[in-house]
Order: sequence, then C-alpha cells, then structure tokens
Amino acid sequence: MVNKNAIILAAGKGTRMKSKLYKVLHEVCGRPMVDHVLTQVERTHPTNVVTIVGHGAEKVKDYLGDRSQYALQAEQLGTGHAVLQAEALLKDEDGITIVVSGDTPLLTAETFEKLFAYHHDKGAKATILTATAQTQQVTAGLSGMISGLSKKSLNKKILMIKKRLLMKLIRAFIALTTRPYSKLCMK
Repeated sequence: MVNKNAIILAAGKGTRMKSKLYKVLHEVCGRPMVDHVLTQVERTHPTNVVTIVGHGAEKVKDYLGDRSQYALQAEQLGTGHAVLQAEALLKDEDGITIVVSGDTPLLTAETFEKLFAYHHDKGAKATILTATAQTQQVTAGLSGMISGLSKKSLNKKILMIKKRLLMKLIRAFIALTTRPYSKLCMK
C-alpha cells in the first residue's frame, strides 16, 4: 500500500459543551478524547500525523507531545480550512491522507485501516466514511416520550429527529488521495 498520512482535527473550542476545558481534552475512560483518536491512528503506522490545533493549542500539544506534528488554525473557518493548515507539513507527500475528528474516541484502528484499504482499492480521489444509526430503539423511546400528538404529527416528529440523528453521524472521516498534497489543496 502507499504512504498513509493522517490529519486530526483538534482546533474546536467546544462551545456547545459549556466547559472551560477544550473539547478534545474532555476525558473518556480516563484519557482525553484526542488521545484515544491518536492512539488508534498510530496503530495504522502512518508516515505522518498532523494535528490541527486552535483553541487550547498549547494544552493539546503538551498532552500529545511529539507523537504528532502540529499546524495552527488561528481562526476556525470550517473543516476545509482546517485541512488546508496541514499543507506546509504535507505538501510533498504522496499517498492517502485520512482526516479524522479529534472528538471521536470510539473509532478503531481497524476502521481506519478499512478506510485506507477501501480508498486505495477503489482508486478514489476522495472517500467519505459514514454510519447509519439503528433508529428502532430511538423511535420506540420517542414514541413513549411524545404524548398528546396525532399519529401523523408523531410520525413527522420522529422522522425529523431521525434525520437530525443521521446528520450527526456524518462526521469528518475522509480519505484523500494526495499526489502531492499541495496539488490537492490548490483545486
């Protein structure tokens, strides 16, 4: 297989979490979420790992140390902008680069390996990893929680919530063919 690279998105402030602690540093099972992500990425033996930092950059860097290279996203202007921040570090790299959110501690190295392999086998320029939620339990729970609505209104409300749930599952898990990386950023 070709070179494997990874970009971990860890620049977000986590405003909706209403916490002074930066989002990716919140702990799951005693370790920051970004540590779980980086550990799984490391198990794929990438050539390069670049963590995009922003809010709390120094704290994230202090925690992860020399396990990653870092690129600063001083102003948060979205995922595409975050990926562009890695250009200086990856501009001469060939291979496949995965882009992973730093707040997704449940993804495994096996999932990342499958993403690399699928992308490579298909000869794709870009591959997006998505997930489908099992919504039957959600539907049953919602049906019990929402009372006083007609069956039609209830079904509309459930459909709307299912759509929101599905949208939340489509995260930034992307594989990109990079030949070299700088050409990808220019398009």
